Amino acid sequence: MPLAIIFDGKGNISQQERDLYASDVEVFFQESAWADTDFFLEWIRRVYFKHIDLRNEQLLFLDGLKAHVAEKCQRVLKDICNTYVLFSPPGRTDLVQPVDAGAGKDIIKGTLNIS
Repeated sequence: MPLAIIFDGKGNISQQERDLYASDVEVFFQESAWADTDFFLEWIRRVYFKHIDLRNEQLLFLDGLKAHVAEKCQRVLKDICNTYVLFSPPGRTDLVQPVDAGAGKDIIKGTLNIS
């Protein structure tokens, strides 16, 4: 599954800037750079759905972000993506998502095609 990065803004960037990102990275824009319900549904459609085998049940580990627990998102995952979700314990996201523990800058820098 490709890395997905969310930036603030509306995505009004030049093609030159777009070309800086590795081709296997999904870049998203949201006005607050926040993973809200609309973003999460878009991620499911653009990234997750393309990388699962609907003939098999899936298991997805998520934290308790409001968008992740939203009924609409849970319904799409279960009914359309044949996916069951396990949530990390409250307050322990850092254990399962190193980006949230501060590694995000290094990961983002690693996605740029800069020599």
